[in-house]
Formats: sequence, C-alpha cells, structure tokens
Amino acid sequence: MLKIREDLARSFPELEVLELELRGLRISEKDQRIEKLKITIQEEIRRSFPTLDQIKSYPIFRCYRDFFWRVGIDPTKNRPAAEALTRRVVSGKDLPTINTLVDSYNLASIKTSVAIAAFDLNKISGSSHNEEGNCWRDLPRDRDEIRDETERSGNRNRGEQDKPSHSSVSIQGFG
Repeated sequence: MLKIREDLARSFPELEVLELELRGLRISEKDQRIEKLKITIQEEIRRSFPTLDQIKSYPIFRCYRDFFWRVGIDPTKNRPAAEALTRRVVSGKDLPTINTLVDSYNLASIKTSVAIAAFDLNKISGSSHNEEGNCWRDLPRDRDEIRDETERSGNRNRGEQDKPSHSSVSIQGFG
C-alpha cells in the first residue's frame, strides 16, 4: 500500500492518493474497442484544447504544476502525466499503443486530467521514495520501461488472452 510521506502529508493535507489492487487481469497487446475509444477521446481533446498554450493554464494542470514546483520538480521538464498526454495529442500525435492496461489508464488519465499510474506488484519492492525524498522514483516511470517489463515477463504476443497475464497490479490516481 502506498503511503504519503509524513512531511508531504503535513505540507499538503489536501493531497489524496486512490489506490486499487487488481488481480487476475487479462492484458493483451491491443484491443480494437480501446483503439476506437482512443480515436474518439483524442478528437475530444483536440476540440477542447485548440492550441498548446491553453493547456498550461487549464486549472487541473495548473494545480499539478504548482504542486510539482512546491516539491522541487520542474513541470516543464517532468510534466504531470495527464498534461503530457494532452500535449502529445494536441500537438498532432496519437496516443501510443502499449498494452490494454496502459492504454486504458492513459485514456482515463487524459479524459479526467488526473495523473494515473500502474505498477506490477510482483516486480516492485521496498519503499515508494528514496533517501533524497523523491517519491515514487524507483518505480517504472516511462512507457519504454513498462513495455520492457511486459516483454521480459513474457506477456507480449503470447496469445493467451483467456489467462491472467499479471497476478496483481496496483493502480494509483494522484490528486
């Protein structure tokens, strides 16, 4: 279970983390229903944000950016996840296809503007922050790392969609 460090909880009493643990998931490389939904949501995002300049002043993204600055993270270099996805789509790129789990929570993140992350609980251990106080630093942070983990665990292209591909996954929303 993810715990908010005491100093962060004192400094940001309004900070909330919703954590779900899911078991027996069937994760596949791609699903046409998700791909269709991806097109629809990308079109909605492009209509909602006609220009990239509008994104940084959007109230939810502004809150994440302010929080990042307050904890010592430069949000112009490490963008909040939902903002980064939104910027990608508004700049004309499509959302990547990673696998059905990542694609699903990316869609939820971009649709709600809430930062969402998922971690295979069989592959992580220890504290969710390091000695320097950087929260979640040792957990997978980018799509290539997630894709690499999926490939190493043998879940990519295995054609066994009726069997669970991950025994447990933690999904977290930060707000």
